[in-house]
Amino acid sequence: MIKSKKALLFLISFVVIGVALIAAIYYSSDRRTLDEIIMEDFSTYRAEFEETVNYVLENDLREIDLANKNNLKEPLKTLSNLHYLSLHKDDGFIFISRYSSFGFEVGIVYSSTNKEPEGPYFSDVKVLDENWFLFKSK
Repeated sequence: MIKSKKALLFLISFVVIGVALIAAIYYSSDRRTLDEIIMEDFSTYRAEFEETVNYVLENDLREIDLANKNNLKEPLKTLSNLHYLSLHKDDGFIFISRYSSFGFEVGIVYSSTNKEPEGPYFSDVKVLDENWFLFKSK
């Protein structure tokens, strides 16, 4: 048993500082951004993204809830398993959203017109390929 208050205070301080250092190292390690995750998904699963676009166009679908995994067919099931939440088609664009919160969306968009999505709703658009873009909307 510890006999002095100073020794006890030193031991508690040592433990608290050690835990703080371990937490700082853990949380400062290289974490991928959502942009990096989406770009990696696109490069790894590009065929599935293209199959999804073809599926949407062939079946003239407007909106699909990918978060609801029940009754999803391939390739939609693959995108759902990659944590994409929704898909919607609008004015020559097919938006595949990975993250959505309080009106802020991040995901991949396919342009059937080879045009980059633009307008007041997009805060950032990055070109992935001729018809594919990473988007952030507000």
